[in-house]
Amino acid sequence: MKFLSILFLVVCFGNVFSQKEITWKDLDCEFEEVWSEEYSAVYLEPLFEDKHLVLDSVNVKIKGKLLKVEADGTMYILSESIFDIHNFRGGADEVIQVEASSISDNIARDKDVWVKGTLILNKSDILNLTYILKNAEIIE
Repeated sequence: MKFLSILFLVVCFGNVFSQKEITWKDLDCEFEEVWSEEYSAVYLEPLFEDKHLVLDSVNVKIKGKLLKVEADGTMYILSESIFDIHNFRGGADEVIQVEASSISDNIARDKDVWVKGTLILNKSDILNLTYILKNAEIIE
């Protein structure tokens, strides 16, 4: 009976604490140009497919290069390649906006790190990136 109780808890709550491992290929998507009246500019709006929509608000982990964007250490950019960070063209699926309460400044930009957090798909807020990783942490 004790075994069945433990099995029940693992099945019901195991997914709450786990992360789905994703790759950069999972995030590939097409974009279309859209006019913004508010900003009087054209921006790239992602055309999310079902493969993307199932990842929205899901706890994920992904490997990439991390670059600090905010001086207070609360926002970073994660990319598959350091070259994507330096050649970033804006709004594309080659980078993820990483929001974290604290990440060590000792992270080497040329080393891959695993980052986990809640993935948010951003279709229309042009002041943020297409993919946002909320409550992010480095996995040691």
